[in-house]
Amino acid sequence: TEAVISKIAGIPVAFQNGIGGLELIKKRLGVGYGAVVTYGITRSNNVAEVKGIGEIILPSSVGEVADVLKAGGANIRVVDNIEPYRWLKVIVNAAINPITAILRARNGVILEDPNAKALAEAVVKESISVVNRLNIKLPSDPLDETLRVAWATRNNYSSMLQDIINHRKTEVDYINGAIVIKGRETGVETPINYLFWLLIKALEGSIYK
Repeated sequence: TEAVISKIAGIPVAFQNGIGGLELIKKRLGVGYGAVVTYGITRSNNVAEVKGIGEIILPSSVGEVADVLKAGGANIRVVDNIEPYRWLKVIVNAAINPITAILRARNGVILEDPNAKALAEAVVKESISVVNRLNIKLPSDPLDETLRVAWATRNNYSSMLQDIINHRKTEVDYINGAIVIKGRETGVETPINYLFWLLIKALEGSIYK
């Protein structure tokens, strides 16, 4: 995001995971809209394979974008307020991505291994406390959504694991890191998210050595 802001023309719509990228766009440009993508994708070189059919959630303020994507065959949902959906996706990603990246396992490990499931549940519970302090009403139960996504994308490698495997920087700063930062701002302790933030950053550091 930082690298492309100066090249943006018109009104930007950010199709990104996490919290922070859209906020930076709005700060720099004064305008910007978020979108949530729940498709499961595995990338290898220049090939992207759909592993889980999801949807693209867009705010009603960018209806023209929604119409174009729908005409192209995408599953589209338009909502009045995108923020609760952005935060729901952040919590799901925070619970699934770092665990699968550390275990080097497909998303299904969250359901198959009771220890991995317990860790995911702990992340969700902690993250809900932050969202409640932010007075954001989530559109569905985040634990149910985490388990649903883990099942729907059980054969998929999370984007965070793919980044680690392919020696790329991850999005953890905008996922678990964002939850930690918002927790600090609102007085909510987030030790589990903080631990996963540090572990993934340590993995990032090791792949460059």
